[in-house]
Amino acid sequence: MVTGRCAPRTAGALTAELQVAVHRVAAELPRLADVAGLPGLPDGRAVAHLDLHPGNVMRAPDGLVAIDWVNAHLTAVAADVARSVMTVRYQALGRLGAAGGLDEERDVRAQVLDGYLDRFHELGGRPEGLDLWLGHTAARLLAAEPSNPDRDQLEHLVDAVR
Repeated sequence: MVTGRCAPRTAGALTAELQVAVHRVAAELPRLADVAGLPGLPDGRAVAHLDLHPGNVMRAPDGLVAIDWVNAHLTAVAADVARSVMTVRYQALGRLGAAGGLDEERDVRAQVLDGYLDRFHELGGRPEGLDLWLGHTAARLLAAEPSNPDRDQLEHLVDAVR
């Protein structure tokens, strides 16, 4: 996407395809609930990358490959999807280096997110507990980036699950 060989919407769709494939893999990983203590949030046993976005997806001769597995755990699919949504839409705004500034970057991120969500829903539907995980992930993002330019939207996501 950065080099212009892949449209933002396509990058989002490809990320969703890889993520759905990752969720179907069997692996021995720590359970997120065991290490993070997240009462009230839906849990599960899916392999979750927990940082999957187009910047962590690479093309290889055999297909797409996810890199940067440092956050991987077993958990609910919704946890992984929420983290991807938050990262693509809100995290570290201003780092894509869009020539048109923040508004252009928001537009590119929206295209990526539209492609991601459309394809994810085609392949797997809406994961159970997604709203709760979105609220939790928004709260964590606000704590990490208190001056996020989309603070109002993030606070709304947090308030929606209180």
